[in-house]
Amino acid sequence: MQTLSFSAFIEPNEEHYKAIATSLQEMLDLAKGYGGQARCAKRILLSLYSPKDFQMSGDDLAGLDIPHIHHAIHILHEYGMCRRNVFGLVESCEEQILRLSKHEVHSKD
Repeated sequence: MQTLSFSAFIEPNEEHYKAIATSLQEMLDLAKGYGGQARCAKRILLSLYSPKDFQMSGDDLAGLDIPHIHHAIHILHEYGMCRRNVFGLVESCEEQILRLSKHEVHSKD
């Protein structure tokens, strides 16, 4: 796993954003799957993308395996820092998340 700079006082370099993009892609891939971890990853991503429509919980983080927890924390941290549009780091990320949201809405019915 690539190392990330989590200091709020330094400007992260491109390697940092490559690592965030990798984490985001891993979470997107997981969210497209089936099972408990996929549902957790989906709720985490959707809650960041559209917090008024979706909410994650601590159970969603606890429902992930350790590597996926690290990916989620990296994304959450970078998203919270508001330094760069996290969803712009992966090509067609927003379209992928919108597809996930359609599946989530249908699964609630």
